[in-house]
Amino acid sequence: MNGYFDSDFNEDKETRVSPLGYAMSLRSGVVSWRSRKQSILVDSTIDVEYVAAAEAIKEIIWLRKLLEDLQVKQVHSTPLIIDSTSVIKLAKNPKFHDRMNHINTKYHMIRHHVEAKTIHLCHCSTIEQIANIFTKALGR
Repeated sequence: MNGYFDSDFNEDKETRVSPLGYAMSLRSGVVSWRSRKQSILVDSTIDVEYVAAAEAIKEIIWLRKLLEDLQVKQVHSTPLIIDSTSVIKLAKNPKFHDRMNHINTKYHMIRHHVEAKTIHLCHCSTIEQIANIFTKALGR
């Protein structure tokens, strides 16, 4: 299983709410996806990406449990493909968490799942991020 997620800071200039989107694939097919506006207002691009990562991880955990119920145990950690190196650094290094005190505690579960090796964060370029389709407007 692979997870992809993306978010776009202040896409909606009127409401200031940012979109998030993710897609989860199993082998070569997408089995779960979502596109919606985030439920909280945030102050920066990293905050938007961090909250979106937490939402994507919740979906990964649910899918891993579903697969386990179907007797398909996930032996390895699930890669979550991200186009934000800042989120990867933040999730792997606890010293940066002081800068994120304004973010609700529920979103900090990212670090727990990285340490538990349930997921691992992988970087990809924005051009290669397949979840972009859920957060970026299409050109004419």
